[in-house]
Order: sequence, then structure tokens, then C-alpha cells
Amino acid sequence: MSDTIRVTPLARDDVAGGADLFARAFDADGMARLIAPDAVERRSFLLRGGRKQIERAMPYRHVFGAYEADALRGIAVWLPPGVAVRSTEAPPLRSLPRLVRVALAQGPPLVRYLRARGSRLSDLHATGGWHLAFLATHPDHQRRGIARRLLEHVLARADTDGVPAWLETSDPVNPPIYERFGFVTVGTVPGHGTLPTFWFMRRTPQA
Repeated sequence: MSDTIRVTPLARDDVAGGADLFARAFDADGMARLIAPDAVERRSFLLRGGRKQIERAMPYRHVFGAYEADALRGIAVWLPPGVAVRSTEAPPLRSLPRLVRVALAQGPPLVRYLRARGSRLSDLHATGGWHLAFLATHPDHQRRGIARRLLEHVLARADTDGVPAWLETSDPVNPPIYERFGFVTVGTVPGHGTLPTFWFMRRTPQA
């Protein structure tokens, strides 16, 4: 872990940089690629979505950046207990024909899939606790302990206050990583066809 990294509230001037990290980190995300298969279109979509998530969460004062000198290396968007902020970013218009084709191909299972995901999210929101909306590290600075610093910055407070934390992910690489920090999978929505599997993870306060 680099001692040159400091975690601090994200500066207003770094919202665009945070959105860029979001776009880089989620470029391979299954849902993002389904909604926007074109790389240029997908980057634009993710930049808008990332910026909106950051801006909506900043008033709650738990959007943190990992800085090395003045350079932003990572970002974590946390929502405190009792706060629910969800992105309402609409898919690009150019992607709508593709989404219609996906919906027609999937049929009723797609409706059940979306309802199951919504139900899982509602259940987790209802349990309260800290919500990790997203965490992103610059691709050129991974494996330096930056994500750990961003996680532990809030998890330490959650433990002190005796409050749980939760998240969702559709990247199969992530569950084992989050398990190292005490998260456990409390539910899944299995993927099928072009739809990714979602894992829903929760962490109880650690002694």
C-alpha cells in the first residue's frame, strides 16, 4: 500500500475526474455494454451517469477521493444510513432499438429479472446502513491498495458506530474481493442470455 495516497472528500473541481474514473472502471460492465455496445457511445453514457451519481451524493458529504499529490487515483461514493440516491440516467436513444430487441428476445424472464433486482435493492435499502454506490480506481494505479484505503475509510466508522454496510455488483471478480473486507453475499439475481448476474452483499459491524 502506498504511503503517498491520502483519502479526503472529493473536491468540487474533481467531479469530472471522478466521472472519468467511473467510465474507465465500468467500461466492461455487462449492463453498460448491453445498453451501449458502441465504445464511444458507452463512454459518453458512463461519463454522464457517473457525474450524476457523484453530484447527487456530494451533498451528503461522503464522496471520497484517493489522491497522490494533486492527482486523483480513485473514488468511492458512499451514502450514509437512511439515504437512498439512485441514478435515473436514461439509456442513449441510439441504444433503444437494441434494448427493444433484447426485451423481445428475453420476454417475460426479463421482467422477472428486473423485478428481482429491484426487490433485492429495496430490501437492502430498508435494512439501512452505509451503501457503497460505487468504487473506482484508475486502471494505471490498481494493486496499490487504493481501493482498500477507500473502503476502510468508511468501514472503520461503520464498525465504531455499529452500523452495517452493503453494495451490489455485477462483476464476478468482485465478490471474493469484498469478502476480504467482511462482506457476505446475501442474494443474487442470476443472469441469462446477455443479462449479467448481480450479487448483493452486506457487511455486519466488525468487532
